[in-house]
Formats: sequence, C-alpha cells, structure tokens
Amino acid sequence: MQSTKSVVITGASSRIGRSCVTRMSRAGWRVFATVRKASDQEKLRAEAGVVPVIMDVEDAGSIKAGAEQIDSQLQGSGLDGLVNCAGI
Repeated sequence: MQSTKSVVITGASSRIGRSCVTRMSRAGWRVFATVRKASDQEKLRAEAGVVPVIMDVEDAGSIKAGAEQIDSQLQGSGLDGLVNCAGI
C-alpha cells in the first residue's frame, strides 16, 4: 500500500502553480505537475518527487493522454488531491 500522497497540479510551469509544486513536493507529496511545453517539463524533472506531465487543459486529447500517463504511474492507488492553477 502506498503511504505517499499524490496530487495533480495543473499550470505548474509558473506563478501559483509552480509554487504549489515546490511546496507540496517538499512536504513529501508525489506531484504530477502538468505543463504545456517540453522545456517546462525538463525544468521540473530535477525536483524530487515531481513527475512532469505534458497537458493542455484546453485540448481533450491532451487531457486524456495526460490522465492515462498519471493513472499508469499510480498503479490503481488513485489521487489524494487536485490543484487547478492552469489559466485559460
């Protein structure tokens, strides 16, 4: 059984979303941080406990692909939280 809590944070490349990623990862959460650009994804790879996921919240196909990626890594354990910071 997984003891670490997991959260998805959208809009994780800057401002409030990025701050949430830092704070929650430092608190021991496994953070799935969604970003739209590969360059932002690379910046997040270095942070412990953070799994960067390419996702555009305005694109249904992108959302589906991101959700499948996250679900496969959770291996049925589910999420403990969702923080929506993506701006539209």
